[in-house]
Amino acid sequence: MVTGLDTEVACGLNAARKSVIMEAAEMTNAQMYFAIAVPTFAVIIGMAMNIMVLVWQARGIDRRIDGIEKRIDGIEKRIDGVDKRLDKIDHTLEIIQSDLKQFYSDIARLKERSGL
Repeated sequence: MVTGLDTEVACGLNAARKSVIMEAAEMTNAQMYFAIAVPTFAVIIGMAMNIMVLVWQARGIDRRIDGIEKRIDGIEKRIDGVDKRLDKIDHTLEIIQSDLKQFYSDIARLKERSGL
């Protein structure tokens, strides 16, 4: 059987438990906003950092591509120079070929005239 003292102790313990539970469960508006805002802010900051890293990496890739394009342009200029030299050589060989044809035709005529 429960005596008055036991009831007071039991009520006191239950009341203490309820007050702890109520205090832990109750939250002020500021605490609730803070609890929501901090993780949200952290996510937003994380997303901004990821975007910054992506932009930084994209700029690095652009710099590398620009360097490669400059190298390719230099190689193209060298190839154009070689092509121009080959054209000059080809033109010179054509002149030499036509001169040799003329020379051999002149020699053939001289042989005919001389009777050799």
